[in-house]
Amino acid sequence: MWAFGLANGHPTARHDGKAQLVRKLVWQWKRSDMPAGKVITTTCENKLCLNPEHMEAVTMKTLTKRMGAKGGIMSDPIRSAKIAATWREKHAKLTVEQVRDIRTSNETGIAMAHKYGIAQCNIYAIRKHKLWRDYTGNPFQGLGARK
Repeated sequence: MWAFGLANGHPTARHDGKAQLVRKLVWQWKRSDMPAGKVITTTCENKLCLNPEHMEAVTMKTLTKRMGAKGGIMSDPIRSAKIAATWREKHAKLTVEQVRDIRTSNETGIAMAHKYGIAQCNIYAIRKHKLWRDYTGNPFQGLGARK
């Protein structure tokens, strides 16, 4: 059993003054490189495994697909919605009603950006559902809402 900390069931330890996943530290120790944009996971699917022979570097997208195929927690829309809602409560400049207004309004992006005090690129991203994604609703909701 791992005697130090755990983060979501994965072993952690303090290194360079901060908590880090032990699997990443073992990877760097054995291979001396950390591939950019990759996370270290195990092929044996044991969260506590620290065997370097069982480790592989994958993208988060690949890991998410694997977890989703097995019904894992990373693919859960309810969890995604809770995370988004918590983040929005603390950091968002807009409300849900304002986002709805942006998506349904015929005003230009420049006018909407000025109205809400945000960048025009954010207006575009909201209208394209790249920002403020709705994880709980119908994926076809809002189609044709703009006139």
